[in-house]
Amino acid sequence: MPASPTGSGLRKYLAFRPLLWLLLGLVVLRGALGWAGLDERILTADSDDLLRMVMVRDWLAGQSWFDTQQYRILPPEGISIHWSRYIDAALGGIIWLGGLWVAMPVAEQIAMVIWPTLLLCLLLALNGVAALRISGPEAAVGAMLAVFLWPKIAGFEFAVGRVDHHNVQILCISVLAFAMIWPAASARGQFLAAIAGGLAAAVSLAVGLEMLPVLLIIWAMAGLRFAFEAPGEVPGEVPGAGRWLAVFAVTLGLAAPLLMAGQVPVAVWVRPYCDALAPPVLSLLLIGVVVSVVPVLLARRLSGRLSGRWSRITLMAVLLLAGFGLAWPLLGPCISGPYGALSDEARAIIATRIGETQSAFLLAIRKGAGFDFNFLYSWILLPVATGFALFARRRLGPAERQGLVLMLVIGWVGVLGAMDQIRAATLGTPAIPFLTGFVLKELIVLGRAGAQRVAALAIMAGFALLAWPVEVMQPIRAALTTKAAPQAAGAAIPAVSGETCRSEAAFQALNAVPPALMATTINMGVRVLYFTPHSVTSAPYHRSSDAFANGEAPFRDPEAMLAMLRRSGAGYVILCASQDYAKEDMGFASELQSGTLPPWLRRVDLPGQGQGQGQGGALILLQLTEPLPGAAP
Repeated sequence: MPASPTGSGLRKYLAFRPLLWLLLGLVVLRGALGWAGLDERILTADSDDLLRMVMVRDWLAGQSWFDTQQYRILPPEGISIHWSRYIDAALGGIIWLGGLWVAMPVAEQIAMVIWPTLLLCLLLALNGVAALRISGPEAAVGAMLAVFLWPKIAGFEFAVGRVDHHNVQILCISVLAFAMIWPAASARGQFLAAIAGGLAAAVSLAVGLEMLPVLLIIWAMAGLRFAFEAPGEVPGEVPGAGRWLAVFAVTLGLAAPLLMAGQVPVAVWVRPYCDALAPPVLSLLLIGVVVSVVPVLLARRLSGRLSGRWSRITLMAVLLLAGFGLAWPLLGPCISGPYGALSDEARAIIATRIGETQSAFLLAIRKGAGFDFNFLYSWILLPVATGFALFARRRLGPAERQGLVLMLVIGWVGVLGAMDQIRAATLGTPAIPFLTGFVLKELIVLGRAGAQRVAALAIMAGFALLAWPVEVMQPIRAALTTKAAPQAAGAAIPAVSGETCRSEAAFQALNAVPPALMATTINMGVRVLYFTPHSVTSAPYHRSSDAFANGEAPFRDPEAMLAMLRRSGAGYVILCASQDYAKEDMGFASELQSGTLPPWLRRVDLPGQGQGQGQGGALILLQLTEPLPGAAP
């Protein structure tokens, strides 16, 4: 616990509240200003954000709550999407309320502004209050500024338009982490913190499994805390760590299946999905409940014989191994991850074409100045915070020491995980604000000890790095990574840029064609769903190998295109006029783009084409000239 807020310390505590309200106000203001740039945000939006809005539209239009099939990808069966309806409910509620006063497209934009802004406000307040309680006012200032300034949080995961589930998971894991280290002064406080942690963990799992590794790490550390805790002074008493562990485990064990039942039809409860809250994960949670609760109950009854740390650890290890042995029929198939059931071709596409599966370290080497420097801050912060923690460990209170150990472990998991796949950086995101606050506090302590100049320079450099927006680097990256293309004398610069194929105006031109099934590359498919009423043959969602494969091989080889069109029954092929398909090893797409068409395809004129201007020229639409032999009816 930090020192009591008396004297000058009291003034610091009183100053915390105005700063909190100021930053919350600035978050809301930034969200309101983000309304003006929402169209630009959608221009570069992640496919998941756009498909989330498509799923919400379908639900509001009458698709069953329990039916998350996306029927416009490879119709008529569609493909299964493993996402949670609870996020759809939040967004749909905002859209429904907004639709009472404004048109539905505007109501959707309102939801895309309000939802991430609300989540960011909650994350900022949570980190500020928790850091204040655990480490003091200086740490609270640093934690709140990290939430507000770090582009990975405020500029990406919680940015306007970011309606995918990662921001909810970051918030839930932050609640869980702080619930574990919250310095409750009473048994009732510990009980409430454990319940909050269990509920947050259950919501995180119901929304998605991406943060499951961090959840398990926090749970394991809670178990070790109980194992190493001294027995209670009263015979049979369960000390605080054991009480927290048992209540957390029971809460999670009860809430998770209820949340699963709330969004999954009864007929699907027994399906062993490895990518969502389903029997394999529930079996893992049941193991955790047994490993957590049984030793705590036995410690209460056998306090003399189960008071040693190694006896507790041995008991938990035995229960864990026995649980894995019994649950292996469910857990074994999930060892290969959510992509285990995909074809070799689909897994190769994910490994080589999907950016978030690439190594952050290798991407940094390959792209140089073109690399996204959002991650640089965490790469520098973790070693610095680790050094300060080792240096200051003897003068820190127990709550702060415990919090530092937990947050450092979470942070390093994110940093090291990103070396394998860049998306793993999200695992460490919940730890960054707390660690920023701790480092700021230690730098202030260093300054008070006489090294004011060093501390001041370090603080300025740290916050300059923290707030370094990606946009600042764009001109430099462009100058270092863009090579001028040779042009013939007098040749005009093409009016169509690469971004025009992402815009709403480009896709609105497709509305001149009656709703149809269109063959697209992987990344274009979701934009067709979002901006038009058409259906597509390809999208990057892993419960369908065909949805991946249809966006690659057919654009490399005409025979593969013919085979795909026959299987799917698609009547159109869409290309981007400005995309460099040759660079992506899509030779057939490059031929089509240049106008070299096979006899079974013809070009369809779209509004705005042939006028020298207009977004209609951003897309190339090709139509089958006649039904293909063997095509689906």
